[in-house]
Formats: sequence, structure tokens, C-alpha cells
Amino acid sequence: MGVWPPWEEPELFEDISSITDVDQISTPLLVSAGENDWRCPPTQAEQLYVSVRKQSVPAKLVIYQDEHHNISTPDRAIHRLESLTEWFREHDPGHEPDEE
Repeated sequence: MGVWPPWEEPELFEDISSITDVDQISTPLLVSAGENDWRCPPTQAEQLYVSVRKQSVPAKLVIYQDEHHNISTPDRAIHRLESLTEWFREHDPGHEPDEE
């Protein structure tokens, strides 16, 4: 699949857009984006986040400033991995919380 403007193939754009079927999302959702991502702009991440929250789906949005599609700054990449790990532990129905 190549790069194309959405106005040239609106049906394809609608088919692959996550917002098209957002009403079917019920799983807790962690959304992350780079502030300067041109492939998947953070406005799309925000739209997805707001849409699932309006349906009372647990969700979290993380926007990494000065990053593009690939979160490459080492400290931010570590933060992203830690956030993913924490999110999955928190929302895994089979995970038993650590005793303190």
C-alpha cells in the first residue's frame, strides 16, 4: 500500500481508519503519539481517545513532545515501554497485583 491523499481514495481511507469503527471498541485503550508525527498526527490520537472516553471505555493518551512517528529519544522510548507495561498489568484480567 502506497502513500495517497485521502481525498483521492476516500473509501480506502474510511476502511483503514480506526475512528470509523470506534463505537465497537470496548477494550481499555492506551494511545500514544509523537507531537510532530505526520503519518498519524496527534490530532487523530486525541480524536480516538475522546471518542472512546465518551463511551466510558478506560483510556489514556500520551503525546510525546518533539517526537515523530517513531519515539526515538531514549528516555521517552523507555517511558513508552514502561507505560505500556504498566497499562497491560493494570488492565490484564489475569494479573494479580503485587502485595506490598
